[in-house]
Amino acid sequence: MKAALTLTKAELAKVLGKKSKYRNLRTSCGEHQHASKKEAIRCGELQLMVKGRRISGLEQQPQYRLEVNGHPICTYRTDFA
Repeated sequence: MKAALTLTKAELAKVLGKKSKYRNLRTSCGEHQHASKKEAIRCGELQLMVKGRRISGLEQQPQYRLEVNGHPICTYRTDFA
């Protein structure tokens, strides 16, 4: 019996030779995976600010539910808050 092969979207795109829309590369900042190098660099900067007590309560990719007249429209996810 053969084992099933599972790939992430990024791995599948790499195998098929497809590039991302903005040519970004998934990058790790050491603790998290990020969608781009710039986002990973910014995460490192923010982590240093937390350690230096310049900021507090840093959140990674918080989600906000957007509503108009009480009706949910979408969920917005930002990189940091």
